[in-house]
Amino acid sequence: MFSHELETAIHAARAAGEIQVKNIGNPLEKTMKGVKDFVTQVDIACEKKILSILQKEFPNHGFLMEESREIKSDSDYRWIIDPLDGTLPYARGLSFSGVLIALQKKQELELGVIHRPFQNQLVYAQKNKGCYYDKKKAHVSNKTRLEESHLACSGVTFAINQYPQGFKKLLNLVHWRTTLPWLESVVQVCQGNADLVTGGPGKLWDLAAPKIIIEEAGGIFSDYQGNTKLEEIKGFIASNGKVHEQFVQTIKWKEGVHP
Repeated sequence: MFSHELETAIHAARAAGEIQVKNIGNPLEKTMKGVKDFVTQVDIACEKKILSILQKEFPNHGFLMEESREIKSDSDYRWIIDPLDGTLPYARGLSFSGVLIALQKKQELELGVIHRPFQNQLVYAQKNKGCYYDKKKAHVSNKTRLEESHLACSGVTFAINQYPQGFKKLLNLVHWRTTLPWLESVVQVCQGNADLVTGGPGKLWDLAAPKIIIEEAGGIFSDYQGNTKLEEIKGFIASNGKVHEQFVQTIKWKEGVHP
């Protein structure tokens, strides 16, 4: 049913997840790559493992990876890889980490995989073939009003800073809210257990796999303005699709601007 590309991506994600599980809690060497950002030897090991598995099967494809250089190609295909999402908590011994792998063809996402090894969660999607959670079809909820929706907050700081009035209004509107690690939030939306998720800024490797997974589950993944073009998304919001426009308009709400 699924392509060789998706099957290989799942294999690569599981292999990277095994490395994360094996090394959790061990002393890690950290190399700073930003003010609040660093890379560890586990990030590098996961990336090398994923790359070796994918390159063996698809040697002519391009690769965009968080921790190393981009490998460009004349191929229409490019893999987008976050080998260890959640490096900061992982380095503190917290088991929130995950693996993100996506494949693009001429700027269009073809597949996405999220693997959270410590929770034994595997979510994957292929273009026009739906979203699956551990081999079972996953679909977003049928909620149609914010007032009956569950908001899973992730990028709270970004939302508060960028849209303080609108975010406060959103919190007062929704039926209930929880604060979850952002990958868990995405998983809950695609399963229909949550209806909305807010997220902070991200790079392509943070957003590509979650985007196609949410979309193939029947939802919408966009920025706070409603733009769905991957390369232009900074902070993101995702929903079941049915409340997305309400979501966008509420987030953008300002006292004295919108009635």
